[in-house]
Amino acid sequence: MSYFVADAVNPFSPASSVARGLTVRTLVCMFLLLPVLLAAVSQAQGSGSGKALSDSQEASETQGYSETQEPVETQGPAKTQGSTQMQGPLETQQPPEGQEPSAAQPPATNQAQSMDQALVDRFAALNDQVLELLGQGRFEEALVPAKESYDLYTAVAEPDSTELAQAMNNLAWIYTMAGRPAEALPLYEQALSILEWRAGPTHLDVAVILNAMGNVLDSLGETERALESLERALSIREAQLGEQDALVAETLNDLGWVQSTLHRHGDSAASWGRAVAIWDSAQGLDPQIRATALNNLGFALAEDGQPDKAVAAYRRALDEQAMLLGEGHPETINIMNNLAEVLTDLGQWVEAEELFRKGMGSLEQSGMGRSDLAATIINNQAELLSARARYGEAEGLILKGLDLREELYGKESPEYGVALN
Repeated sequence: MSYFVADAVNPFSPASSVARGLTVRTLVCMFLLLPVLLAAVSQAQGSGSGKALSDSQEASETQGYSETQEPVETQGPAKTQGSTQMQGPLETQQPPEGQEPSAAQPPATNQAQSMDQALVDRFAALNDQVLELLGQGRFEEALVPAKESYDLYTAVAEPDSTELAQAMNNLAWIYTMAGRPAEALPLYEQALSILEWRAGPTHLDVAVILNAMGNVLDSLGETERALESLERALSIREAQLGEQDALVAETLNDLGWVQSTLHRHGDSAASWGRAVAIWDSAQGLDPQIRATALNNLGFALAEDGQPDKAVAAYRRALDEQAMLLGEGHPETINIMNNLAEVLTDLGQWVEAEELFRKGMGSLEQSGMGRSDLAATIINNQAELLSARARYGEAEGLILKGLDLREELYGKESPEYGVALN
């Protein structure tokens, strides 16, 4: 069988930013570290660090400048990964209650003030570049000013501070979205170490980093470590937020993907099922996120030997996706193919054949008749016809599918070998 499981839970697929509901409004808030930089510059120049940190915290509460995976949460549960906002400076870094910041520091000279302003102006210019490029989805290009601003910030930041962890997190997120998870991972690991020390191992910000790391590790093939990271994130979120919170659903969604990679389909079905149930009662959810999770749930149930439940999940996913994107959209056709595959296994051949034909017709009409999805549908149609003892028709489709696989991948490719078998 040739099921397609949607990749919306994995941040490294090309269409993931769309599937996860990213918007320009979200992106515009992602790299706002300027209040923290101002605080760090003031502290480095000895101009009243307590007051500067207090101002920075006030700014962080009103703007929200950092979040793991997607550094600022503005959309509610529309994202499938990481939405807990970082908390800003530690309270222990502020002056004790009722005590004013120390006035014993000498005032900054005009030259020092000029240097401070030049530093802030440079950081602000870099920040503007990052925001513009993020808003356009140009993540690789955004890395250039992002790395420069990160280096600029780390030169004045307090070592092992929560602010430094936030800066690491933001840069790691851009590496992730640029498809460079190997460079994101050490930044996430350093940020996690700092936050565990500063905030404690069960703090919600720790869960955010763990969730991000789980997805990065999965993309790097370190699936067991990914599973451990996501299970720990889930445990923290359930304990702190309750089992019905939208952030719990997001971690369950990511966990389902890793469990599926490990062929633990019963576990992945349970995780995706819980996520869907939570999202059914959530407000403000991007409905495409739920439709994708329903498709993934159908896949897990089918692989776990529960075809009737898989059909129910696929039917619901198909209805929702068709309403959102239209019946001719590739993602809708993908779900149509998956549903037809399970119906074939159940012996419901008439409906399955109609779905295959409908999906193939839509692909040809949209100019995608020579795509990988088309090759998959052709192969699945051939299996259905073989099951119905229509061997002549099946052979014609098998040869057509082989030709298409050869055209797309070449005879030496694994894809061609699978189709040949």
